[in-house]
Amino acid sequence: MVALVFALGLALGAEPQAPAATQNPPPSAEAPLPDPYGHRPVCESMFLTSDWQLSPKQTACDWIQNRVFSTPALLGAVWSAETTPLWNRLMGRSDDGSGFSRRFVTNFGQNASKSTGAFLGGLLFHEDPRVAPPYLILQREPRPRGFWKRTAHALEANFVSYRCEHELGSGDTRQDHDCRTAGDVHLVPAVSRVTGSLASGYALAFLEPSATDMRTRALRGAASAYAATFANSLFVEFKPELSAFAGKALTAIFGVR
Repeated sequence: MVALVFALGLALGAEPQAPAATQNPPPSAEAPLPDPYGHRPVCESMFLTSDWQLSPKQTACDWIQNRVFSTPALLGAVWSAETTPLWNRLMGRSDDGSGFSRRFVTNFGQNASKSTGAFLGGLLFHEDPRVAPPYLILQREPRPRGFWKRTAHALEANFVSYRCEHELGSGDTRQDHDCRTAGDVHLVPAVSRVTGSLASGYALAFLEPSATDMRTRALRGAASAYAATFANSLFVEFKPELSAFAGKALTAIFGVR
């Protein structure tokens, strides 16, 4: 009994053992924050219009979405295929007897060839495919006023395109090609419009063979396609006024506001 009491006293009086120390893992490096612009839909129309410099992916998207398979291109092919017989009768030309499907394929093939030729020409000569890139605001040049001055400006602009990149030179403190200042904006010949027109002309000669020499027919088609680029430049220049006039006309005719 005495031995039991003595053993119990030793057990109660012993110091408690400290728990074994646990090794905490070393603090990990802070994970980098995700890029908020890394997953933006760069091929959406908003970014294709507003981004100062288009990436190769965006240039390809602009070619496919805004040119080859754009809504205006498809509607234009449908309209031309539907109205060609009417225009032939009004102009006193003989009808070739081709159906709507054949005419649509020809018109769509012409536009697709023209867009592809312009796309390849722009790649070779480093042209911006857009008619009015957003970085032109860096130049801060006042726009011409008056009908004739604006018409001349639109026709002159059809011969030139733009490229915005910094060209490195000796003693240059900058080490990048980013578009930042007005000096980075360069005028370049609009070769892409010529290559696109030639592609359109040869596509017409291939899709609608005739007794006329193929080269002559292709050059005539190319001249017609190149003339259409001037019409497009005039449309872009006077688009605000044309849109306002169309709105007023719809309001007057249909009461649409």
